[in-house]
Amino acid sequence: MQIANVKMSMNPFDEIAIEEAVRLREKGVATEVIAVSCGVSQCQETPRTAMAIGAYHAILVETAVVAEDLRLNEPRCVTLPNIMKAKKKLMDIFKPEDLGVDVTAPIKVPDVATLGGQAQERSQSYLIALLSIDYFF
Repeated sequence: MQIANVKMSMNPFDEIAIEEAVRLREKGVATEVIAVSCGVSQCQETPRTAMAIGAYHAILVETAVVAEDLRLNEPRCVTLPNIMKAKKKLMDIFKPEDLGVDVTAPIKVPDVATLGGQAQERSQSYLIALLSIDYFF
């Protein structure tokens, strides 16, 4: 995949997660918000946007898999003053080896035929159960 000259930006799911965390902090339910982003070093703009929304601190990890739900809330707009403040906030950057992750290990991808040829017809709960077993690892 060619990513040269591509602007990395936060996806709606991440905006919703950060927005909810900031709201919880504003309600007093949480004491701080730390944004964690995963990607190459060029992705630093994404955690900085999270800090502009209201996260106090950010961490960039250069490999991981994370998910959240789109229906949680509607993210607030990021203002220019908050973008400028976010550029001055602290962000930790970790490489996979800093976290004990071996990214050189191959990932096993099952052949659809080994799943009985009906993987597309299976229910969501079946696929979740399938993913939760050690088949892929």
